[in-house]
Amino acid sequence: MSRNKKTDYVVFGLQRSGTNFCEKIISDNFQHMAAKPRDNAYIWKHKYNIDDEEFRDDVKHFLIYKNPYKWLDSIARKPVDIHRKYKEVFTSQNSETVMPNNIDGIHAIDLWIKWYLWWFKQVDVRNIQEIRYENLLTPTGPENFIQDTKKRWPDLIRVQEGNVKIPGKVGQSEPWSPQRSREYLNVELKHVNWRIVQAVNERIPSGFWKRMGYSMIDSEEAFRKHINN
Repeated sequence: MSRNKKTDYVVFGLQRSGTNFCEKIISDNFQHMAAKPRDNAYIWKHKYNIDDEEFRDDVKHFLIYKNPYKWLDSIARKPVDIHRKYKEVFTSQNSETVMPNNIDGIHAIDLWIKWYLWWFKQVDVRNIQEIRYENLLTPTGPENFIQDTKKRWPDLIRVQEGNVKIPGKVGQSEPWSPQRSREYLNVELKHVNWRIVQAVNERIPSGFWKRMGYSMIDSEEAFRKHINN
């Protein structure tokens, strides 16, 4: 790789899935990396249903996802720019599945399923690296991710072998802390109620859970253990 040539890449994921955090890890730990969406000259990182001709072979593609229960919790707390394209997650109706910021849990999880169903089909036919957001919050996760990325694309150059730089704060997220990591790893929920959990369980295809490595909250008793007041 030329000393000054930038390598374009995109971390695809729905809003509040950890795209900014993952981008920062990539840019801080590999030399000459450029997150392509920053100049609006490539595919929007929150998009799906993309035409084949929009993809470029010289861009490296990543796909990140977050535990669906925690994703709902995150998008209810801070919807960011999801209204730009996915207005269907909002509602003016009052019901037991409405969360803060008028996010309807059922509409939101239906979008989540459609979005990742489309992208998983792309992973099966394209050179796309999958990342589970929660893995980046474990002590060894970032280093494993960097090593996996290097194996997939040997032309990438690490900033420093054996030393991973972890972002302190990125984008719309609060500053990183061990407590925040525990909240995600323990799936602590503040805005998701039992009715929404039931809807998630009913809608998500069984194969998703295994592929993503998440466990279903399968009873109201189990759900109570995840409530974070």
